[in-house]
Amino acid sequence: MIGICFFIMLKASWLKWGNILIDTYRDPYVAGKILNGAVLYKDIGYEMGPLTPYLLAFIAKIFGIGIYTFVGCGIVLTILMVVLIYRISRLFLSRLACVEIILIFLMLFAIREHNYNDIGNFILPYSFAAVMYALFTAAALYCLLKFILTDKHLYLKVWIIFVALGFLARPVISFPTWLGFGTALLIYAWRYQKSRLGRFFITAFLPLAASAVVYLVYFSATGVFSYFKEIVWGMAKLSYVYRRTMGLYDLRESLTRILFSFIWEGGTALCIAGLSVCLTRRFNLEKKTVLLFIPALGCIIFCNFMFYLYTANPNYYLYASFPLVLAIGLYVYFCRMRERRAGKKDFALFILFMFSLFMNTRIFLRTYFDGIGYCLLFSSLIGYFIFSLYTARVIFAPLLSNKKTVFFYRIIMMCFLFCMPLMPILYSWGRFAQKSSLLINKTSGDKIYFHPGYDTDILFRLFYYIAGHTTRKDTLTVVPEGIGINYFLRRDNPLRYYHVNPGFFENIGEDRIVEEFSQKKPDVIVVVQRGTPEYGKRSFGKDYGMGLDKWIRQNYTLEKVFGSYPFATKKFGAAFYRKTLPSLEKIKLFSRRKSESRRGEIKNRRRSLSQ
Repeated sequence: MIGICFFIMLKASWLKWGNILIDTYRDPYVAGKILNGAVLYKDIGYEMGPLTPYLLAFIAKIFGIGIYTFVGCGIVLTILMVVLIYRISRLFLSRLACVEIILIFLMLFAIREHNYNDIGNFILPYSFAAVMYALFTAAALYCLLKFILTDKHLYLKVWIIFVALGFLARPVISFPTWLGFGTALLIYAWRYQKSRLGRFFITAFLPLAASAVVYLVYFSATGVFSYFKEIVWGMAKLSYVYRRTMGLYDLRESLTRILFSFIWEGGTALCIAGLSVCLTRRFNLEKKTVLLFIPALGCIIFCNFMFYLYTANPNYYLYASFPLVLAIGLYVYFCRMRERRAGKKDFALFILFMFSLFMNTRIFLRTYFDGIGYCLLFSSLIGYFIFSLYTARVIFAPLLSNKKTVFFYRIIMMCFLFCMPLMPILYSWGRFAQKSSLLINKTSGDKIYFHPGYDTDILFRLFYYIAGHTTRKDTLTVVPEGIGINYFLRRDNPLRYYHVNPGFFENIGEDRIVEEFSQKKPDVIVVVQRGTPEYGKRSFGKDYGMGLDKWIRQNYTLEKVFGSYPFATKKFGAAFYRKTLPSLEKIKLFSRRKSESRRGEIKNRRRSLSQ
């Protein structure tokens, strides 16, 4: 069933993923640069670990640089993620509940398109490094839970490998997850194996030590430590962005959203528990009881419809209660652990909820599916289902004491959990259906679909102009962001900084960025209207990058404007700048083009005479 649904979703969304201006094609571009001899961090200002780009470069060397190669990688990663989510969920839930989790994961998280950026996807993700990190973390979580439940040390050895791979994929955000894992191991040792507490303490640090050795070997071989420190660790200092992604920028709004979501979803769960009690007491599982599921489900669907109808941004509140649910689940199993009758399964659930909180540190109060860091939410989604279907039996113990009542509660609650995200899922697939404008690179064979409209027309005109007025030897830089144009048209960006969004300006400094431009001097600079509200600064040349904008105008000639000039109005636009040549170089270029044209005319005449 899962395989059939996955195939149908792939077919319906084929080549309709991602955003060509924002991040989606960063990893394919970086992999191509590495294959051409570039050194990571020194020649490419990559913000994450070295594992992902070198692995993708190795795969691309075998199968070739092309969109189908990277889509194939995304499909494999998604399948592996589905397997791990199923295995983790199956430790605590029934097969039917596990299938439901996977279907919601696929439709709402893995293959989706909910916002104007269209970058949230596992098949062609905005960051392959983020997806690989999530995959390694899921594998490490499964190994740790299996070790807790079985006491087999083989799982612990495999856990060390996967946590180390997480550090090699995304070193910065791996620290909170490693801290969660390490805390879990020490709590386990304190509770069950106090005599081996020191051994477990050393084990907790082994992934960090293993990844540190790999980094040291790489730095020694390439001499890029200073560049790595500038980009990777420097980008972690963006306090505004991290406060915003964590939900600390507007704390009142974040807490209100979480409480509203929890009241809606928790209140519904309580009503379902009461309904289950009434059904079992009144009808005692007779045949006509089954007919009562129909009005019960009708009420659930109607309540969801009204919620979406009267909420300004319903997607903003869906699953927003993740942090509170995880915290309550952590408290419930902490209390059960203090009781003698609590077993290892309760302890494993305690670890699952605690780890989920550590893993989502970056998006702690903004853990909603339609936002930054959605790929980190697989553990929260599992915890949410376990809380709703398993932990609720502990919380509603006086109500759910009868096996028949538990049966009704699970069935109706699973229906509610499946119906709850239907509206955003339908909206997402509606957006996929609307994508009909196809852009094809006949040279490379790459294809991508766009939403038809004004922005797409402007973007297509820009693509065709660049393809017709530049060659593969010409260098191209897109400002402030748009590495997908370089990848799709196979035009090299000579700069170390493949985009210059406000994050790079804040971390690196405008003077150094302008110096990089003046040294490398790309043949063509394209300015596109890519707003950056996530950084608190929207317009290049107005809110940030004024010095670079001035340098471009002084050293480059504006050749063509597509639509309105970028950031002059709210409409999408692009500007094509070509490097201003000195007079002598202009004469040489003109004479070279004239001689090439003359040779072409002579060849045509010879062909006509021979015919």
